[in-house]
Amino acid sequence: MANGFQILDYDSNLFGYKTAMLSPNIDIDFLPDIIKELKKENVRLAYWAADNLKIMPPQKNVEKIFFAGTKITYFKPISEPFICTNKFIVEYPQSMPSEKLISLAIQSGIHSRFNTDPLFKSQEFEKLYNEWIEKSTRHILADYVIVYKNKSSEISGMVTIKINNKESTIGLIAVDEKARGGNIGSILLQKTEEIAYKSKCKKIYVATQKDNIGACKFYEKNGYTIYKSEYFYHFWI
Repeated sequence: MANGFQILDYDSNLFGYKTAMLSPNIDIDFLPDIIKELKKENVRLAYWAADNLKIMPPQKNVEKIFFAGTKITYFKPISEPFICTNKFIVEYPQSMPSEKLISLAIQSGIHSRFNTDPLFKSQEFEKLYNEWIEKSTRHILADYVIVYKNKSSEISGMVTIKINNKESTIGLIAVDEKARGGNIGSILLQKTEEIAYKSKCKKIYVATQKDNIGACKFYEKNGYTIYKSEYFYHFWI
């Protein structure tokens, strides 16, 4: 990030306009110069994951600065063996997501900054989460896609899991809105912990939005603690 930002090719190609990420530790006083450089590069949107909440002064050449919320990353240490014996938990067998799986992926991101920022007007949220679940079932963004099937063999919940350097990360997790309150989410976490342990992982990480109070309480109830908080800003240029 020589200029204080990095062009994000994946987001740019998916959204159809140039997107960038600002360096997390830049001094706010340098923002005007960085924004000038972004404009020269024809960047339409820049994210900033700041390490603390900022009082954002008005900026020239910026259409809007949107505070996109606080991202909280939780973690849980894995030290004891755990076997999930629930018979309704299975690994998703196909390389392409079903309509139900896509629906669950969309439900998982309802509090996402890509859904809450009103300047996203070209279905960016739907494009992103469709792509996310598709690349998860193809084992590009996930090593495991675990689903909960009810007594009628319908998918009621799912979780995607990535294993890397003895750490496990939950990408997407959701329970269908019609099936909530039945402990399915906790069962999915139990299966995640089993997979993490068998993969010799020491920790599990999962991220959510601070505004998603239900999700925060859910993770804390299941033994997760806060690892870090990031304050996201969207600069529309």
